[in-house]
Amino acid sequence: MTDGDWGELSTPALMRSARGAYAQSIRAQLHAARITDLPRNGAFILAGIDTSGGPRQDLPSELGVTKQAVSQVIDLLVNRGYLEREPDPDDRRRVRLSLTKRGEDVVAAVLRGIEAVDRQLEAAVSAEKVEALRSALSALAGIKQADIATGAGRARPAGQLRRFYPIFPVGDLRAALAHYRTLGFKTFAYEEGADYGFANRDGAGLHLEVHARHAGHRPASAYLNVRDAAALYDEWSGPGIVGHTHPAEPTPWGMLEGSHTDPDGNLIRFGSPIKELADAVAAGPARRSPRGSGGDPGGPRRREHRRPPRPHRAPRLPGAPQRTGAYAAGILRYPGFYQAPRAAVAAQSAAVRQWMAGDDRAGRQFGQVRLPTLAADGTEDALDPAGNDRLLAKIMPGAKLLLYPGAGHAFLFQDSASFLPAVLRFLS
Repeated sequence: MTDGDWGELSTPALMRSARGAYAQSIRAQLHAARITDLPRNGAFILAGIDTSGGPRQDLPSELGVTKQAVSQVIDLLVNRGYLEREPDPDDRRRVRLSLTKRGEDVVAAVLRGIEAVDRQLEAAVSAEKVEALRSALSALAGIKQADIATGAGRARPAGQLRRFYPIFPVGDLRAALAHYRTLGFKTFAYEEGADYGFANRDGAGLHLEVHARHAGHRPASAYLNVRDAAALYDEWSGPGIVGHTHPAEPTPWGMLEGSHTDPDGNLIRFGSPIKELADAVAAGPARRSPRGSGGDPGGPRRREHRRPPRPHRAPRLPGAPQRTGAYAAGILRYPGFYQAPRAAVAAQSAAVRQWMAGDDRAGRQFGQVRLPTLAADGTEDALDPAGNDRLLAKIMPGAKLLLYPGAGHAFLFQDSASFLPAVLRFLS
């Protein structure tokens, strides 16, 4: 947006647009320092303790959370080595908090992130305007507190639910913690015993409890919404990971779902919305979200009428979205029949004819490829006939051809259970 465009926005809209500048700069500095296990609001709390020598009394209201929530974050910071607790020599009923070396590294990263944005701001506007901005923001903060005190404003009510943690029964806590570390979780045992532990990753978490305390225990299960289920399958099926990870496959309710069963029999089903993943791929790297998927809040069994991903870009002709939607919906009914839009078939067929006639400049260079190549398709592909696949594999020396009977242009989704392992074998 231009300066004029920003000037048209209201003050609340401007504040919403600008509020992430410092946060993303701080996250970049924390990432560069390899600090990856801070709990939510952990950096803010550590900076406050560094400044005031202890948790600020106004922290709960500043963060919009309860005092208990702040205490829970402090517990995590102690468990993860960012803070130390020690008795207060002046009052044995109190506990003093001090930063460890790891905590000091966090504060240093926060300061670097703030200073980086400050330098950009000072280069963009005059020092007088920066000072005026600070004065205006201070005045707004005062208005907020005054309105709450007088009743003219209302604070956001704290949510009743905070986090939801499944409890997995395990036979050996140390082995279970080690297993979940191989899955990318940060794990630690409860301070006051050897029969309870925790595993956290990307804001999600689960509890592990030795099942000897529970006669006749049964394995537990949980559902995990993720950004990219196929990528998580690749990660959790890598070398050295025990248990069993099932490939991510399309479901009739619009999710790409896989699962992992740990050595104690506990099941984690994981999934990502197919449409969201397809939109991210179509948009390219610039529009892919670095955050979690958000997913379907109803979980795996909530069957909404989602439009599945379009496996190709159909021309924007009258009625094309409806025809494309019907075609894409048919993919999830595989092995049932589906039909591609005529305009898309015509455009793709013209491109295939051009290539087979030798009129495509890039196509004439395929015969020079000397690298191992895997060609794959479905035998019922209406956009790219199987004869073209055979020709492509024939002119590329040493190419391997995989054709999936009855599958179409979206064979990689329809036969993902066998196609993904085939790709992994080829790459290895």
